[in-house]
Amino acid sequence: MKNNFMLKNLLRHQAIILLFILGFAWGSAFSLARYVVSHGVSPVAYAFLSVSVPAIILFGFCWYRGYLRLLIKGNLNCYLFASIFGIVLPNTNKYWLATHLPSGILALIVSITPFFIYPLALLCREEKFRPSRIIAVLIGGAGMIIMAAKHGLMGLTLNYWLLMALLTPLSYAVCAIYVSKFTSKDNNVVVLSTGMLICASLLLMPFTFTSAFVLPHFALNGLWLAIATEITLVIIGYITLFKVLQLSGAVNYSMVNGIAAVIGLYWGYCFFHEHISHKIILAILCIIVGVILLNRSRRVSSRT
Repeated sequence: MKNNFMLKNLLRHQAIILLFILGFAWGSAFSLARYVVSHGVSPVAYAFLSVSVPAIILFGFCWYRGYLRLLIKGNLNCYLFASIFGIVLPNTNKYWLATHLPSGILALIVSITPFFIYPLALLCREEKFRPSRIIAVLIGGAGMIIMAAKHGLMGLTLNYWLLMALLTPLSYAVCAIYVSKFTSKDNNVVVLSTGMLICASLLLMPFTFTSAFVLPHFALNGLWLAIATEITLVIIGYITLFKVLQLSGAVNYSMVNGIAAVIGLYWGYCFFHEHISHKIILAILCIIVGVILLNRSRRVSSRT
């Protein structure tokens, strides 16, 4: 009994550490994307680079560790579904919007993923209906409305960009539900990440080379440093993602988005001097409170 308690406590602390690592990786990606795309790299080319290079590196690691049999015998449907909704759609959309929305605002929009996850989990019968969670979703939705209202006064065009940005958190939510439902704790997270990244690379390849595939001349400068940093964060991020989903499930994973929002806003302020207004602070508080209520109600319901 004591050993089981210690094991659960260890897994909980491990999950918390991984949540912060993943939140830092996701939150940093928005500013990196804005920097790279604003320096002439096309969003599709950047999306392809950010998954193809990690795919090659992780494939080499799988070959070295003897995981190729696990990779080949893995769930192709899982690889394909997760690559479409976890990488191709949300990341391409995110990189495309990087030049149209401030990186901090984009991070904040993506942070509403939890409020898509819970309704989807209800539809998939992964979660039970709880009034407290519905209230949490409404509070998070209020944060999004507050943020949209700030920009809506400037015209319909900006509202259009905000609407397009919602595709990314919705897509991430679909991926999180699917991975949480159809993978187990016995699955190798490196193998899952490798399969997902390989499928994403193959899906992006035709779009990449039929469009304006523009890469800067290789040099040890800030642009290539940003690309290398993104590649490193992708490798760390997707391995951590699968581990978090295995340890905590899709709803607890949603805490990542609050961390990512704060990190994204911080980098946007530091590197691009993006102003954080009082309304944005209020929106952040609504989203964070909503996420905390979602997770708190889940812990309470698991005890009853």
